[in-house]
Amino acid sequence: MESFRRLLNGEDVGLMDVSVIAKNGDIVQLEGKVSVRFENGKPKMTRGAFRDVTQEKTDQRELHMFKQTLDQTFDAILMYEPHDLRFIYANKSALQIGVYA
Repeated sequence: MESFRRLLNGEDVGLMDVSVIAKNGDIVQLEGKVSVRFENGKPKMTRGAFRDVTQEKTDQRELHMFKQTLDQTFDAILMYEPHDLRFIYANKSALQIGVYA
């Protein structure tokens, strides 16, 4: 509601994250922009364009939980790209013992 109040005051609120309930009852997470058209200083209409980011948000949460689990282990864990052996992840234990620079 705060974002819509700001929009109606003529402010640009940038990228918005919103949750809506779909017809089937699922909660869907959306990301997008909304604009307001004014006529004679009063809001005439709003329009928005949003995209479904539900899966992306779920993937981010799962990756965060996975990394937290890896960081709690005492073993050094390193992940690398197989084609060039470039490290892409090192857990806290690996960093503490200096395995990964």
